[in-house]
Amino acid sequence: MTAEHRHPYRFCTAIMVLLLMLTACGKGEPTEAEMFDTLNDFGPTKRLLGDLATMRAEARKTGCENTGENAYKCGVASKAGKSLVLKYIFAREGDKWRVLP
Repeated sequence: MTAEHRHPYRFCTAIMVLLLMLTACGKGEPTEAEMFDTLNDFGPTKRLLGDLATMRAEARKTGCENTGENAYKCGVASKAGKSLVLKYIFAREGDKWRVLP
């Protein structure tokens, strides 16, 4: 008799724990796509980085740090090399992100 047959609930429990952990991952920092979508509606950045297509082609997320409940300070830099990193604070409101002034 294999281990799975002796303890069938142990395997199911392990799968459930893994699925719950993966579900919780979506509550963290904004993805690059979410950041660019939010910045596309933020006037000052749109003038600096261009429209959404330009941002996706020429910019990249440099990382985020947690600054509080549902808020992250994230960097955006040019893909073309060493340059200025623009830092923004993103706050989750419901299922959307917004840029804090």
